[in-house]
Amino acid sequence: PPDEEANPEMDITHNSENEKKSGGKSRRKPAKRSDRPITMVHSGPLPQHSEALKAAAEEAPEEAPEEAPKKSKKHDWKKDRKSDDMTWEMEGPILDIMPSPFQDLPQAHSNIEENLPTGLPEIRFILTPLLTSDAVSEIFVNHARQVYIQRDGQVELTDLTFSNDEAVLEVIQHLLEPLGEKLDESSPMIDIRLEDGSRLTAILPPLAVNGPTFTIRKFSREVLNLHDLVVRGTINAGIAAFLELAVETNRNIIISGEKNSGITTTLNALTNLIPSHERLITIEEVVELQFNQGNIVQLESQPINPDHLKAYTLRDLVQSALRMRPDRIIIGECRGGETLDVLQAMATDHNGTLTTVHAPLAEDILPRLESMVLMTGEALPSHTLRSQIAGAVDLVIHQSLLPDGSRRITQISEILLGEDDTLSLQAIFLFAQDTPNDEGTFQATGVVPQFLEALPSKGLPGHPDLFQAPPVP
Repeated sequence: PPDEEANPEMDITHNSENEKKSGGKSRRKPAKRSDRPITMVHSGPLPQHSEALKAAAEEAPEEAPEEAPKKSKKHDWKKDRKSDDMTWEMEGPILDIMPSPFQDLPQAHSNIEENLPTGLPEIRFILTPLLTSDAVSEIFVNHARQVYIQRDGQVELTDLTFSNDEAVLEVIQHLLEPLGEKLDESSPMIDIRLEDGSRLTAILPPLAVNGPTFTIRKFSREVLNLHDLVVRGTINAGIAAFLELAVETNRNIIISGEKNSGITTTLNALTNLIPSHERLITIEEVVELQFNQGNIVQLESQPINPDHLKAYTLRDLVQSALRMRPDRIIIGECRGGETLDVLQAMATDHNGTLTTVHAPLAEDILPRLESMVLMTGEALPSHTLRSQIAGAVDLVIHQSLLPDGSRRITQISEILLGEDDTLSLQAIFLFAQDTPNDEGTFQATGVVPQFLEALPSKGLPGHPDLFQAPPVP
């Protein structure tokens, strides 16, 4: 009960004069509690809507006073928006409402359910504009009192917070409930694809020291093509034509880059260049790629869970895919022993294979490939391994996230094997910047790709000077 001195105007004490006059009964009855847990939020409307609510109240016609309706068990917060002094009540996981820097994001709270992506019906208020904004690509809830987002390629700290750890846990459980999954002490970690395609990674204590944490990597409903990458400045028109020719001629391509550099987007754009009559088999840890083709089989790895005691890894799926007569194999990301099977497939009769590998720099891709092959435990001679890498991969496309948040393909190379069994990259195109603030340009190095020598036309239609290096100043 509130302290009498701290709340002198609240008529809820048993010794008040009003209670004596009413025969010992208090005028104010305690509110009935719901059977479900209720998390109270900050009193008052959203700060960005305060002025709009005041203006609406001033313009509203005066109505005759009506008899006060009986108080219902559940408070309808959507209808009770008459003043800045109101208090909102809501069942379920709710976020504290604090001054928000996201006035530029859509905040149509009157139709929250319509704006929410499929599969995320329980997240309301502050998370709604983050989920519905195309500018926000990821949401990072580090713990109840700290929420980050990634917007337009930049990671930002928000002033949004959950009320407590229980609210964070409730949100996680609500996200998992439609999938028949749960998170508890016996299984405190999960990485799963939600119903709308978004990717959820959640971890509970004691693994998460500061309390329940989760990350939502939003599912993009927009399938980008090479033209879109040109518009965004990721590549120029000449390089787009070159990559289109590489895909049409069944080149084996690895796309490398650091995290959040857009390599999956580029992989998706290249994959959608594959003719629709070809049979595609895609292999991903969590399905993210989107396709326009019809003849396609999508495979997804599975960790150990109570339903099946055996984990089905990417390597298991790659080996199965090779028996399914694919015209093309698309691997979302190589990160372990499956790399050996992918290289062997590239080197035999599975041309046109596409995959991605995480590597901060273009030069890091070669030792990264070698180390991932060695993760299989097979002791391959160094010469054999490097010969296989050089013979299997036709092009390496390296993509980078620049300081300004833009994504650029910064190098396109071939892999060369030297006489001393050393691997090296021979650059075909480079992205050059004079200063960090410079927009930069795509430049040819003068090297003509080896695979073009086998084509009837040595050049590229429409871009005869594409491989000509710029004059030396």
